[in-house]
Amino acid sequence: MSSTGWSSEREVGGIFDSDYETLNEDSVWVNVPYCSSDGWMGNLDNQEVGFEFRGHEIVKAAIETVQERWSVGEDDTVIFGGASAGARGAMVHLDMVAEFFNDSNVYGVLDSPLWIDLDPPNYSTVGLLEQTQKVYEVSGVGEVSGKDGVITDNCASSFDGEEEYKCLFGQYRAGFLEIPHILISAEFDSFQLGQDGLNLPYPSSENEFADEFGAQMHKVFEDLIANVGDKSVTFYSQPCYNHAISMGSGYFKSATSNGVTLDAAVKAFLGGEGKSRDLTDYCEEGFDACTTSGSFCPSLGA
Repeated sequence: MSSTGWSSEREVGGIFDSDYETLNEDSVWVNVPYCSSDGWMGNLDNQEVGFEFRGHEIVKAAIETVQERWSVGEDDTVIFGGASAGARGAMVHLDMVAEFFNDSNVYGVLDSPLWIDLDPPNYSTVGLLEQTQKVYEVSGVGEVSGKDGVITDNCASSFDGEEEYKCLFGQYRAGFLEIPHILISAEFDSFQLGQDGLNLPYPSSENEFADEFGAQMHKVFEDLIANVGDKSVTFYSQPCYNHAISMGSGYFKSATSNGVTLDAAVKAFLGGEGKSRDLTDYCEEGFDACTTSGSFCPSLGA
């Protein structure tokens, strides 16, 4: 993946169009499109595979550029986040970014980094946990960037040695984040289900896996909520089949069954005065029933 053919300007929507007072016309918006093929985590010229993985260095360069151009200070608010791979990169860098802007108010908006540890139904499919381990191995996370903010000490102490790569994986890393953030994921994350080898329309066997996936996503959220302690975290989940909606129309249109859109959830988080919030919604009836009933998910995959 390369950024060489991209223009210097691009139009984005979703959260960039929010009318929240903190995100106003005086705000500075910085959007860094995905171009590193490593979840923004690596820092290695891997001659063996023929790729350079520089996600970590790109993140550092971006925040350093922001500081150089706008002199972020103690009266400023920094909202650092991403969607999909960008959310996973933001997740592993959030505490480092807060340390860099140590005099500012730093908040994380993490849209769909919560990868779930569930073996794919087809034995030939490489699961997400194994994919994460391979990224760790080929992109220099453990060798370079892991020692420079990607893998924090509190996570490394729980997953040391051969399991350190789990500190890049949403289900295992999210609970170690210290900085206030909103953690977002659909109950039926469409990207993850696709990576697990499922293709719509699902046959009965794949529907069963989707049901199991939704139940596991709910359990992971429940565990994180139960152990949040005094941290400031907002948990948000729609009982929908979607993924990373924060930069599109779904940010305003798709909602929980009681009408809470992602836009409303982010506003509640940013105005939350340090409180934790459980804005998760769970549909127990299974994939077919949950993704086709009700108007809160505008359409399958919205």
